[in-house]
Amino acid sequence: MDRDCCGLRFTECGDGCADHSFRLGHQYDSGDYYCVLARTEFGAIPGKAQAGGGECWFPYGGEEHTCGDFEWISANGHGVILRPAVEGNDPPEGALLLGAQDNGANSYVIVAHTDEGDIPGKFNFDDGNFECHFPFGGEERTTNNFSYVLARFGKMQDGSRVHLESRHGGHVRCNGDDELDLQGGNGSWATFIVQKNDHDGTLRLQNENKPNRFIAIKKSGLTTGAGGRYCVFKPNFHKDGSVSFQSVNFPGRHIGFNEDQEPRDPKQTGTGGNARFTVHVKED
Repeated sequence: MDRDCCGLRFTECGDGCADHSFRLGHQYDSGDYYCVLARTEFGAIPGKAQAGGGECWFPYGGEEHTCGDFEWISANGHGVILRPAVEGNDPPEGALLLGAQDNGANSYVIVAHTDEGDIPGKFNFDDGNFECHFPFGGEERTTNNFSYVLARFGKMQDGSRVHLESRHGGHVRCNGDDELDLQGGNGSWATFIVQKNDHDGTLRLQNENKPNRFIAIKKSGLTTGAGGRYCVFKPNFHKDGSVSFQSVNFPGRHIGFNEDQEPRDPKQTGTGGNARFTVHVKED
């Protein structure tokens, strides 16, 4: 069963990682890793897991331990970024303090930058030792080269009025033919109202100038719709601060534009530059 905490979502290990789970690690010997929270006999300890795996790894007592009882850490209306740790500075606002060991130590979720790759682990700020701990090769290893994992509240809140700025310039606009282009500025034609489902994090983007028009992906391609199933998207928050939008009705297809600023075939659009947008909140 999922549980929500301040906009974060914790998913049971057996349910598998969600699309928006925090995949922030990569080891050169074995691939990508997710930040997870292990529920252990020693308490709740940040660790690492791979997609589809039935166990996680966490550091404790000088050893790398495995655990089959853990939670995936996911985003529900949040973006996630890495902020390099600086000795002598307090942890930045938004850093995830999720670990709570039975010995009283509370730890932050971090990613260690090592010769073996970027490895999820833990950091206890209160122990006065500027080193993080991470599991690797059967050991609990340490390094002072690491980054905090931060969750920042996304701009895609329910009711937000936003502009979507493309990497290719211009803002997404619903034009006079009820189609989409990148000729928008800061007016109502290029303003979209977020209708967000807080239960699953999906959303619809309603045009402010034409309230009966929503951004849609249909069999014919990227267009507008009346707000039905073709108009439901799952946002993907990237480390560079941009957002891409995947169709829920057609998984794997994304909103995107080509370099000539024309709509891109969603079937040919992944999460690269053509599909990434900077979100600007329009204030009243």
